[in-house]
Amino acid sequence: MMISYPLAAKTLRWAALMAATVLTASAAPACISGNTLDTYASLGAGGCMVGPITAKDFAFSVVSFGGGASLLADTDIVVTTSINPGRYGLIFSAPGSPGFGVLSGQFVNYLIAYTWDPSGSLRGLEDILDPGDATIVTDGCVGVAFVGPLCGGTPIQLTVSQGAKTQLKDTTFFTPVAVVGVRHNINIHAKGSPSSFDSLENYILTPELSSWSLSLAGLALVGWRARRQLLPKH
Repeated sequence: MMISYPLAAKTLRWAALMAATVLTASAAPACISGNTLDTYASLGAGGCMVGPITAKDFAFSVVSFGGGASLLADTDIVVTTSINPGRYGLIFSAPGSPGFGVLSGQFVNYLIAYTWDPSGSLRGLEDILDPGDATIVTDGCVGVAFVGPLCGGTPIQLTVSQGAKTQLKDTTFFTPVAVVGVRHNINIHAKGSPSSFDSLENYILTPELSSWSLSLAGLALVGWRARRQLLPKH
């Protein structure tokens, strides 16, 4: 089958754009596992790399609290990275006391926000709650970053909890995009007894490395064939 020049040009431009994206992303430093959340926030829009994916624009706030709860600061929250082919994660924990916890009659709501960006193909988001009496609702914005609480893309939601209802893992998939905004709404509310959890894990899911290799090989083949069609015939 003959490949037209416009199609070949579009394919080559797309391949060049992907390469430029990878080169741009590689300018960010690697995320340092074990650093506190404030150091991640200080990176701003430049962010840092978790494997091949950039995490950026970190923010933290105490949304509400009551009953004399002891509050965490971003300097108390430790961020650990998790890197596996097709699955790249950030794990948030608060070692020490009270950690992510409150005593009976107390409550606190935290917000941790950031953006996964860029990649040629982000296809899913996953939360895992390491056991504890809490509810965490993660708002995701598929396709663009959040602007404050507003999502101009496709909104998604994950919920993990332990207590009256227990669901320690939640995963959702979507059509591959380059950007996913994340807002973790952490609700710790102790009614009859102390309430706490150990850590929250969030993973961005991508195609396996082998899939990327096949895709790039296919692009190279298409580009080679298109170039041959453009060469003068002898």
